[in-house]
Formats: sequence, C-alpha cells, structure tokens
Amino acid sequence: MRLFSPGETFPPARFGISGATGAATNADATPTLAVYRNGVLDGAVSVTVANPATGEYSFTFVIPGGYALGDVVSVRAAATVAGIVLAPQEVVSFRLDSKVATRSSQTLAEIRNDLERVGGMLALTKESAEATESQTANTNP
Repeated sequence: MRLFSPGETFPPARFGISGATGAATNADATPTLAVYRNGVLDGAVSVTVANPATGEYSFTFVIPGGYALGDVVSVRAAATVAGIVLAPQEVVSFRLDSKVATRSSQTLAEIRNDLERVGGMLALTKESAEATESQTANTNP
C-alpha cells in the first residue's frame, strides 16, 4: 500500500451509505468527516466531501505538515439517514510513512462483518476496496 507523509494530500477515498433495505441512499445532508491524530480529534483539518452518486461519497484532505512520522491518522464519518443519526464510524486509518500503512487496522472482511452487525448503514464501496487491494499488490513486491 502507498505510504503517506505529513504535508501530502490524501488521495480521494470512498465510502457508501445504505438505508434499512440495504439499497444505496443519500444522507439527509452531506456527511461530516473528522480527522483524528493518534486518537485525538484535529478540528483544524478540513475534509472535502463529494457525492458522485446516490449513497456514494468521496473525500480528500491534506495531512498537516506538523504531523510526525509514526502518527496514526484516521477519518471518521457521521451522517443522518432518514432522520436517524448514525454514530461516527472510521472509514480510513493509516500510520504516517510506515511500512505497515493500511487504510484500516481491520481486514475488509472484518469491516464488512462489523458493518453488518450495526445494520450496514455505512460501508466502504466495492470500488474503494478494490483500489486499496490493487495499491497493496502494486507496492508490495
């Protein structure tokens, strides 16, 4: 997987939202994404969010230059769907410039299982998962 450093722009990543039936659905308003550094909210980081398709969201942000190598950066998304407020969920996590950088500390299967337990209201899209797997295969000889 690609490694990230302070000052870099995190490339667009995607996540999806589904309603009670499992069908892709838009949130009532643009989801709120927040960046955490070593588990602490960093309210100074601005996350750009787009809604390219129903129930699909993409986001990007600049990793602050003041972050240090080894810091763990994560992004949590919160949304309201059909008037129901969804608890924030981690959509990406990685260690800066680490040989073990991952978009999540969990495997994709573990994430899917966790999401099924909470009703699947917030999920990674298949395209995002495939891109992550492709990046991993391309950067790990």
